[in-house]
Amino acid sequence: MARQDNRRSQQGLLLVEAILSAVVIGVGLVFVTRSFASQLKALQTVEVYDTLLSLAQAKLAELEAQRQARPDAAIPPQGAFDASQQTGRCHAPEWEVTAAQQGAEEAAPSEIVLSVRCGEGSSASISVSALWPTERVPASWF
Repeated sequence: MARQDNRRSQQGLLLVEAILSAVVIGVGLVFVTRSFASQLKALQTVEVYDTLLSLAQAKLAELEAQRQARPDAAIPPQGAFDASQQTGRCHAPEWEVTAAQQGAEEAAPSEIVLSVRCGEGSSASISVSALWPTERVPASWF
């Protein structure tokens, strides 16, 4: 009889061990899936900033080419990107350019700062800058 009781207690112990193992594995899987979710969110944020940086660099090059091709043309200090340039998770991105002369001398260059931000209430934004000869900078940018 004692031998049969010993066997039943061993079977009960195995059941408790199996349940505890399942709980430990379940908790581990929860933490793994949460870490995947946070990694995915971080990758999406990187994608948005990479898109903004690409748009900013392209727009700065475009503005410089426009200014060199037609120095007298009026270039507005802000605008929006067209639909063909809207990619990724950044919808309706907008840009704004400002300038500040870097010295008191007439020949001193001006720092051009181009800021690009996602529209529709997003807080994502990025700025790039370049030095231009002051005589090439439109007056509306200062």
